[in-house]
Amino acid sequence: MAENKPSSENDVGDRENVGSSDQQPLLVFPRDDTVNENFEDVCAMAADQDRPLHLTQNVVLHDVVRLRKHQRLVIQGRRIEQNQKNPTISGDVHSLFLLNNQSQLIVENVDLSHTLSSDDHRDVGAAVNLRYKGSFRMTRGKIASTAGFCCWAVQKSTVQLEECDLCSPTRSSVVCFGKPVCTLSHCSISDAGVHAICARGACRIGLDECTIFNSAARAIYAYANASVTITRCNIYGTIRPDKAAIEVSAAGGGEASLTMKDCRVVDNFGAGVRFRGPVKHSLSIEVENCMENNAGGNVDYQELEEQEEGPTGLREKAGGSSYRRGDWWCRRCQPNHVVVGKHDHCPSCGLEKSANRLLTVQEISQYNQGRNVPSPVETDDRENNRQLVTWSFDGDDDKGWIPYDPESNRQLEDMYQLFCLQDAENAGNDPVVILCNGKYRVNVKSMEQVNTETQFLRLVRRRKESKVA
Repeated sequence: MAENKPSSENDVGDRENVGSSDQQPLLVFPRDDTVNENFEDVCAMAADQDRPLHLTQNVVLHDVVRLRKHQRLVIQGRRIEQNQKNPTISGDVHSLFLLNNQSQLIVENVDLSHTLSSDDHRDVGAAVNLRYKGSFRMTRGKIASTAGFCCWAVQKSTVQLEECDLCSPTRSSVVCFGKPVCTLSHCSISDAGVHAICARGACRIGLDECTIFNSAARAIYAYANASVTITRCNIYGTIRPDKAAIEVSAAGGGEASLTMKDCRVVDNFGAGVRFRGPVKHSLSIEVENCMENNAGGNVDYQELEEQEEGPTGLREKAGGSSYRRGDWWCRRCQPNHVVVGKHDHCPSCGLEKSANRLLTVQEISQYNQGRNVPSPVETDDRENNRQLVTWSFDGDDDKGWIPYDPESNRQLEDMYQLFCLQDAENAGNDPVVILCNGKYRVNVKSMEQVNTETQFLRLVRRRKESKVA
C-alpha cells in the first residue's frame, strides 16, 4: 500500500467525513466482472485510492490487512437481504486488521470475527490491533475473538465504538496500554474471559449508555494513570467473588480516577466498585448511582498491595494473573501448579513443557472465573483407567468372567476412583453403583453384584490391562 499523506490539517478534517462529495466513488466487493478477487488486495486498493469499500457478502481473510502511515480504509456493509444480518469479515490470522502510525479504519454495518485459536497466546492478536496513533471507528457491528482480544490499543491510538456488541470468551475484550483514548456508546460487552475493559497507563476510557455483563473477573479494570468516565451504564453479573465489577487502582504511583453518574452496578458476585490506593473519585458515588446486591459490598477501599504478577513464571492460584492459551500443568509439581506459556521448562522442577499437558479452554475459563480446577494428573489417570481397566462379573463356571458394557464399566470405575479418594471419615461408606435402571447393585468395595429382584449375588472383578503403545 502506497502512503497517502494529507497535505494539510484541513485535509485531515475532510477525510473524517466519509460521505464528502469530493471523495472517490465506492469500490464494491465482490464486483460482478471479477472472479476470485482477493479481499486483502481490494482493501489495499481502497486504502491507496482513499475510496470507501462497499462489502456485499461475507469474506474470509487469509492474511492480516495492514494499514501503513496516514492510510485510511473505510468499509461499509450492505445488509444481506435474506436474513438482514451484517456481512462478516472473519479470519484465522494473528489479527484481522493491523493499524500503524496515524492510519485509520472506519467500519459501518459490518461484523468482525477473529477465529484464530492457538496454544501459544503470543501467536494470537486481536480483531483490530492498533499501534501508535492508529484510529479505529466502528458503528452498528459485532466484534468477536475466539482466543484473543476484540480491540488491542497501545501508545496514542484511538478507539471509538457505537452500537457495537463485543465478546472475547478467553481474554479481555478491550485492552488499552499507554495513552490510548477509548470511547464506547450504546455498546454491549458480554462474557469476557477476563475483563471487559482493561486499561493501564495514561489511558482515557469513556462509556456512555453501555451494558457489561457476565465478565469472568472484572467489567472494568483500570490502573496506573488511567482515567475512567462512565455514564448511564448497566454493569452486572461479574463472576469472581474476589474481584470488583469496577476496580480502579493507583498502582505504580499513578493518578488514576473514576467518574460515575446514573449507572447501575448490581448483582455482581464481588464488590461493586473497588478503589486501591489514592484514586481520585467522587464521594457521592453511591448517591448518584444504583449500587445493589453486590455480594462483596457496594464500594470497597483497599490499600495497595504487591504486584500480582511475579517473576517466577508460575500461576499457582486463581487469585493471581489471568490464565490464557498456552499455559500448562506441571505434572511433577501438581496439584494446581500452572506454568506461564512462554516458559519451556517448569521454573520449580525443570520438567519440560512437552512432557506435560496444556490447559484446555474450559480449564482457562474456570480458573479465570475463580473456580477450582481438578488436578489434571488425577483427571488424566481416571480417563486412562476407564480405557485400561475392565470390570467383569462372574458368569458361572461355564461362562467365566463376563465384561460389563462400556457405560457400566465407566460408572464402576468412576465410583471406584471416588471411593479410593475418600478421606478417612467417609471411608466406611460402602460405595454402590446402580445399573440397569435399578436391577443390579454393585458394591465396588466388597466387589459384589446383587440382583435387586432375586437377591442373587455374583462376584465382581476389576482388572487393569497393560497399555499397548
